[in-house]
Parts: sequence; structure tokens; C-alpha cells
Amino acid sequence: MALTVFPPIILSQTGNREADVRTTMIEINKMLEEWIRERPEQWLWLHNRWPATDHPASDRREVQDQVVRQTN
Repeated sequence: MALTVFPPIILSQTGNREADVRTTMIEINKMLEEWIRERPEQWLWLHNRWPATDHPASDRREVQDQVVRQTN
């Protein structure tokens, strides 16, 4: 068993919150994709990562804000 430590994720903070969240999520997904491609036999994703939503845009903004707060 090995422990790999990666550098911290640097959050984009351009002042455009929507673009910053998108940029950060793209980087996180790239990392996940690399790990899964290295050892696909070790991955099983049970969580509904991209659930369908009928929430209005204001609810989506609240969720985005929560994600950003959790990552700071």
C-alpha cells in the first residue's frame, strides 16, 4: 500500500464565480479521470454524480456557493 500526496488544488478566483467554479471542477475531474484510467478495475461509482434537477437557477447558485465554501 502506498500513500500519494498531491499539491493542493488552487482555486481559480477571477471574480467570475461561475467561471471559477467551472474551471476548478474541470481540474478536479481531470485528476479523477487520470486515476480511473490508471486502474479502472479499482473503481466503482455508486453516487449519482450528476443528478437531474428541476431547481430554479437561484437554487443552483446556492449549491454552487456551498461547494465553494466547502473547498475554502
